[in-house]
Amino acid sequence: MSTSSSRHFSYELGRELEGEINKWFNSALSIHLILPFCIIVLGYPIGVFLIENIFNLPSDKINDAIIIFRISSITAFVSMLSVPFNAMYIAKQKFVELALFGILQSFLTFVSALILLKVSGNKLIIHAALISGVFITIYLIQIVRAIIYFPECKIITTEWFQKQRIIELSSFAFWNLLGNFGHLMRSQGLALLTNMFFGTKGNAAFGVSNQLANQTSRMTNSLSSSISPEIIKIEGQGESKRAIEISFQGTKFGIYLILLLTIPLLTETNYVLNLWLTTVPPNTVVLCQLMIVVFMLEKTTMSHFSLLQAVNKIAKPQISMGITFTLTVAIAYFLIQFDLGIQSIGWAVVISMGISRIILAYWVKKYLGISFQYWLNKIILPYFFLTVIVLFFSYFLTTFLDPSLLRLFLNVIGNILLTTILCWLVFFSKQEKSLALNKFNELINRTRKNG
Repeated sequence: MSTSSSRHFSYELGRELEGEINKWFNSALSIHLILPFCIIVLGYPIGVFLIENIFNLPSDKINDAIIIFRISSITAFVSMLSVPFNAMYIAKQKFVELALFGILQSFLTFVSALILLKVSGNKLIIHAALISGVFITIYLIQIVRAIIYFPECKIITTEWFQKQRIIELSSFAFWNLLGNFGHLMRSQGLALLTNMFFGTKGNAAFGVSNQLANQTSRMTNSLSSSISPEIIKIEGQGESKRAIEISFQGTKFGIYLILLLTIPLLTETNYVLNLWLTTVPPNTVVLCQLMIVVFMLEKTTMSHFSLLQAVNKIAKPQISMGITFTLTVAIAYFLIQFDLGIQSIGWAVVISMGISRIILAYWVKKYLGISFQYWLNKIILPYFFLTVIVLFFSYFLTTFLDPSLLRLFLNVIGNILLTTILCWLVFFSKQEKSLALNKFNELINRTRKNG
């Protein structure tokens, strides 16, 4: 629903028809007043049943898990209620404000950790309550801020439950739901599979690998979020060719960013994990490396889906994505039978991600006429070339130097310099170089003015 709302808001921004965005906002809000109740009412008893009967939990922790699930349900309710407001921030590209909310969230989370050190009692439940309080506080601030400063967020009850808009929003969201259901089945199905075959230690390794990989991908995800509304807005203005150009520019800059972050982590995984964790769960290093490769594969089509959203062609792509990601669990189960151990989980995600990128490229070819050859020449082949060279440099460094903070520092700095030079010489076009220079000059000028 968040994707559906922000897509329609962005498209209407491009069309510039007065009052239309507010009508779409109120329709989205009316849905999000009803939807959370339905989901919580249906989902809560299922969650409790799974905790009590399916999940592999110590008997003395089951009651704690149920209490934490209740707390999480309240947080989920407020989160869903905030969706139309958050979608407006995205559509209007207020990413600085969203970043500030993120900083505030990090600060409050840090304060919660300090509080946790000082209090006594059941710290698991206290931790859940504190983190839930942090998220709810951020959501409420976002809602109030949007109502006050965005005229498009003016609540007009007469615009609620407009049939045609409800149908269109729900239809778009339904197809997104199928794709997201595949993500849900992949993440939760793999977690359940890991728990069944490898126990809590396996879950710990899987959780750490996901967290590390997610952190490396966060910057490129922010870039993707900032580009997507612009692509949809430009398509709303009827400039399809320009939307495609911006899409590929965004993908290239996303690849540049992901290379900066992932290559040193691939070669320094063991050292970084030992710095981060007191005790590294078994098999975590390999799982982390495989999950990093997954995110590297994902960036090959970083803005493809934004193009499909812009032209409102998401039904078949989302169905195919949902099926592909759901099959990840079956692939993992199959690999486990060949005694590949917990690495089966990582390889299954790599395989399904690779397949999904090819499928997504097919749909972009079908609906927007972007050929596989164009995608290979502009993105895949240069990306492969860059990765091999930078990875070789990083591996060479870790082979001849002992593990240390100095080696990690040299690895990161050397990777930044080498990646930047290579991208500038062989990856970025003249137009993209000019765009990068203009943005850099704007940043310098803004810094001088603020100074």
